[in-house]
Amino acid sequence: MDEHALAQRDWNLRYDQLGRGRFSGEFLQVSLPKEMLVFQERYNIAVRQRGSLGTDSFVCAIPMRANGEMSVNGVRVPGDHAIVCNDAEFDIRTPGNFDVCGIAIQVASVRQALSRIYKEEPHILSRQQLAAPRLDEAAGARLRQQLSAMLEGLRLQPELLEDSDARHIWTDQVLIELLEALPIPPGDTHERSAAQRKRLVDRACEVMLAQPDEPISILEVCSAVAASRRKLNYAFQDVLGMGPVAYQRALRLNGVRRQLQRCEDALTGVYNVAVRWGFWHFGQFSTDYKNFFGELPSETLQGARQARGMTAQSLR
Repeated sequence: MDEHALAQRDWNLRYDQLGRGRFSGEFLQVSLPKEMLVFQERYNIAVRQRGSLGTDSFVCAIPMRANGEMSVNGVRVPGDHAIVCNDAEFDIRTPGNFDVCGIAIQVASVRQALSRIYKEEPHILSRQQLAAPRLDEAAGARLRQQLSAMLEGLRLQPELLEDSDARHIWTDQVLIELLEALPIPPGDTHERSAAQRKRLVDRACEVMLAQPDEPISILEVCSAVAASRRKLNYAFQDVLGMGPVAYQRALRLNGVRRQLQRCEDALTGVYNVAVRWGFWHFGQFSTDYKNFFGELPSETLQGARQARGMTAQSLR
């Protein structure tokens, strides 16, 4: 167990085993831009964790499944609640067979992301705060899926971390899902008039289309138009009949298709291109791509290579 704590060398932690049996644990950590760390921690026996996570560090730990109650600084909370630590000491008891993913980021980075979206700083960013909030159900599910897919993808292909564009998109995807999942006051959710909603959507579309061959995150769009994702979603639904995420997903699918059609590297695979554009769940991506374009992404790539004489036979 001491080795498990030492694996988290950036933090001051102490673990005490509370249940019987041989301790077995796993800790995985990924460094992303904006000084973000994404981690996953698993262990089989109930433990007590005490310590601190560093000055000006904002950490949110999200249990991947409810598996019994937790105790957070002496307060019993349901096992599916998140644990948010902002520059505070903590004392947490977790149940056995615990599986948690988390995000650690500098408070300044979170404030910067929120500054153009919310008029007032959320209470959850108050200094020296430890909380166990209940996540928004839909946004919490998206966040769990995002973290699980990203970490699993990196377990299978760790070289994906070498792609700077992909790392940038992952960072913003994780951050926007985290901000949506936490209990942050939404502020004004509707623009005052149809004309204002249309202007907001037009500005967002301009941002999305400014670099059609480069992926852009929803967080960047929200920051550029000074609106929360909830507010942007209402406007898109009113004007286009679909949310900004669905609209951007269509743009990203088109981005994948263009890149596959222009592929000049015989070693590039569909999965690498899809991940670069923020698609982690490959099976769902392939289904969505076929529904959208009437062919599988592998068929698009094969057709492009054949058109350029890049078949396996021509490369021998």
